[in-house]
This record gives sequence, structure tokens and C-alpha cells, in this order.
Amino acid sequence: DSFNTIAATLYDRSEEILNFYINRASNAAAESFNAKIKQFRA
Repeated sequence: DSFNTIAATLYDRSEEILNFYINRASNAAAESFNAKIKQFRA
């Protein structure tokens, strides 16, 4: 069931989701760094 899959994902990621809203923190810096590494390798 799709709803159960979404609910389970939200439950599993709840700490990260709440962290964004509490601290306005995300993994954008890490994602940007990874993108630069991938671009460099190409």
C-alpha cells in the first residue's frame, strides 16, 4: 500500500525532517560537494 510506504518513510526520516524545521539545517552543503566531485570525475 502506497500510504503505508509513505508513512513508514516519514517515520524513518522524522528526525531529519524535524531537524530542518527546528534548525533550518539541511544536507545541501554535502549534496553540493558531492555534485562537484561527480562533475570533476566526469
